[in-house]
This record gives sequence, C-alpha cells and structure tokens, in this order.
Amino acid sequence: MRTMAKILFAGLCCLMANLVNGQTTPGSNLSSKVALIHLQIKRQGDGYNITVRDVTIINDEKKRQVGEKESPVYNSGLVCYILDKGNAIVDSISIAEPMVTRYEYPRDDGTIGSKEVELDEKEVVIRTMYNPGMEYLRILKVTGKTKRQSLTTLKLPTPKM
Repeated sequence: MRTMAKILFAGLCCLMANLVNGQTTPGSNLSSKVALIHLQIKRQGDGYNITVRDVTIINDEKKRQVGEKESPVYNSGLVCYILDKGNAIVDSISIAEPMVTRYEYPRDDGTIGSKEVELDEKEVVIRTMYNPGMEYLRILKVTGKTKRQSLTTLKLPTPKM
C-alpha cells in the first residue's frame, strides 16, 4: 500500500510540475500578449479618413503596465473601441490630439525647446491587450466633455503573430 501511495504522490508531483511549467513558458500566457494596431489617419475637412494598416501581436511579459490613468480627452481627440463579433466593447483607447507631433530640440542657451506641429497625415500605433475575439475598431471624435461623434467602424485584419 505504501508503494502505491508513493507512486501516486510522484505522479501528482510530475503533473503539478508540468502544469506550472506550462503556465510559465514564454508567450504561453494569453494575458502577456499585446495587440499593436497601426492606423493611417488623414485629415479631411473637420473629420478624418482612417484606415487600419495592420495588427501585430507581440509577447509583452517583461513590461507590466502600471495602473496608469488616461488623462481625459476633450476636443480634437479620438476614442477607439475594440469590439468583438457581437459589437460588445472589449477595450477602449484614447488618442489625444492624433494629428499633433511634438518636436524637441536643443536651444542655444543649453535648454530644451519644443514645438508642436499639426500634420495633415500621420501614422499612429495604438496598443491594447490582445483578445482573440477582437473583430472591429470603432472610432469616435471627441467634440466636448461628454460628446462623441462616430467616425467609422473598421474590420480589423487578421493579426500577424
């Protein structure tokens, strides 16, 4: 009887070790995957023409997001909703001033100067936790503190792994 108990105990230990190793293999954990969604944004009058260039899935086990709060986006910003097949919201991302690029340069007095330039066309990468159910990207223009204007809903291409 003792021999049987030892064999069962050894088998249980091996099973537990395999289970733990399966969870710690790099890239095996779905929560460590990040989707990078590459957007091409062109200004069109008061609105934008937006296309999804591609979606890339990467492993991001080493970088853990600190509970950073997004600052509120008022006027001239975009809100992006990641939707599943049934149009339920999976995640949301804010893009403050998507057409503005900030340049920094050294001044003659040894300090750093900066200048913001408004562009008519820009590539933007948004980052979200990967969800295999991601199907669509709905983009809204922020027009006030609580007002949003729907711009477009785009089908996400098949992600590159």
